[in-house]
Amino acid sequence: MSEPLIVRHRPKVFAEICGHQEAIAALQRRLAEPGAPHTYLLTGPSGVGKTTIARLIAGGFGAAITEVDAATHTGVEAMRGLVDDSAYLAAGTTRRMIIVDECHRLSPSAWDAALKTLEEPPEHLYWALCTTELHRVRDTVVTRSYHIPLDRLSDQAIEEFLLDIMIAEGWTETVRPEVFRLVAIEAQGSPRQALTLLQTCYDAPDIAEAQRIIALQSSTEPMRQILAMLVDGRGKWAAIQPMLAQLSDSDFSEGALIGACRYVIAALNHQTDERRARRLWELLAALTYPSHGHDPKSLFYAAVGRILWGDV
Repeated sequence: MSEPLIVRHRPKVFAEICGHQEAIAALQRRLAEPGAPHTYLLTGPSGVGKTTIARLIAGGFGAAITEVDAATHTGVEAMRGLVDDSAYLAAGTTRRMIIVDECHRLSPSAWDAALKTLEEPPEHLYWALCTTELHRVRDTVVTRSYHIPLDRLSDQAIEEFLLDIMIAEGWTETVRPEVFRLVAIEAQGSPRQALTLLQTCYDAPDIAEAQRIIALQSSTEPMRQILAMLVDGRGKWAAIQPMLAQLSDSDFSEGALIGACRYVIAALNHQTDERRARRLWELLAALTYPSHGHDPKSLFYAAVGRILWGDV
């Protein structure tokens, strides 16, 4: 495929957005009224359409878009630079929208630097503040924004959305029914996640393979290879040792380890050899690090050693 599904099927108009009918209808009514708001606060779980809706709002205004990630622009100096830069327009444009993703991660001093512009924006400037954690956004910002609350979609809505995508891609005969249902459930109400998962396992030959593919989405390639070797009983120190050195801290984040756990669980569900199953249980125990008071990376290394050389 030339480009990801999430790019190829990105909504171009409000009518193409999956779900959120009431919120979108209310927004469109407000945009049609005189004096449209200059600050929009979009809240809800990851992947439900916050940034997409912000871009469509900007498109309706004919505004040039600047997108920033608050995780990397959290400080006051970065915000001051953004505010100073917002006074200018690119050649050929008359309006501008600044989209701030995960705005709850802005520091208190960064909020201070932005507050005056948020309260009294120049005529050409619009803001879209996107967040998964509304409770961490200042009340003074919330009360001065047009709030667009979004929620996870139902499994049925995700299934209908996926079916439309599969028809457009010509995949209705390719995606197995059980894989289709698995993708809809694992998307957890997120259209973006649904598209990502569909693209990775649309041609999976069975549900077991789809489970393994989905479970490893948060891990790096070295971690995926190590787990595959351990699960398949092909693990040898000479092959695994170089890959251990390539593991990153992100492989031991909570999200990545949950994916790794699900991968091992999927293997256990299809494991008939008791000795190998017991060793996989050992690996699973190490991966569930939140129940331990130790370093997750050390636990993982210890589990790998026990699987390679231990008499479990």
